[in-house]
Amino acid sequence: MAAIPFIFIQLCYLYHSKILNFYKIFIILLQLKLQAVMTKFTLFLAMFSLTIFSSCSNSDFEDGATTGTIDAEYNTPSEADIDTSDEGEVEFTIDNQNSQVLEKDALLLTNNSKNAISYHWDFGNDDTSTEAIPSYTYDRHGQYTITLVITDKYNNTKEVSHDITVICLFAGEDHGNN
Repeated sequence: MAAIPFIFIQLCYLYHSKILNFYKIFIILLQLKLQAVMTKFTLFLAMFSLTIFSSCSNSDFEDGATTGTIDAEYNTPSEADIDTSDEGEVEFTIDNQNSQVLEKDALLLTNNSKNAISYHWDFGNDDTSTEAIPSYTYDRHGQYTITLVITDKYNNTKEVSHDITVICLFAGEDHGNN
C-alpha cells in the first residue's frame, strides 16, 4: 500500500509539470493495477498461511514431537526366508575305537563343525582348549564327557557333548577313580 501514495505523488508532479500525456497516464494506471493485484495476492497468501498454521493445535505437539508418525505394517520374514547357510553348526566325533582310550594315549577327535569363529573344548576334568582340533591325553582313567562349544559370526553359541571311557593302563579296564 505504500506504493500507491508514491504513484499518486508522481501523477501530481506530472500534472503540474504539464507533461502529462495519455501514454504516461496509462503506464501509471497499469502500475496501480499491478500493485493492487499484488497486494491482494499477498493478503491472500498471508491469510492462507495463518489458516494452515492455526489449524494445528497444541495437542498435536504435546509429546514434544515435531513430526507426525506413520503407522506401517511390517513384513516380518519367516524362518524359511532367512538365509541361515552361514550360521554355525557344531559336531565332532571321537575316533578312538568304541569311544575308549587308554590312559596316556592320544585322544583322536575330528571337528565337523561349520562356520565357527571360536571353539571351546571341555574334556570333562577341568581341562579345556580353544584350538579347532586339539590334541589331548587323559592322565587318569574314568568316564568323561567331552563338550565342544562353538561361536559363529552372529555371536550365536552351540554345543554338543559325547562320552568317552578312559581305560586304566595297568588293569586294562575302567575300575573307577580310586
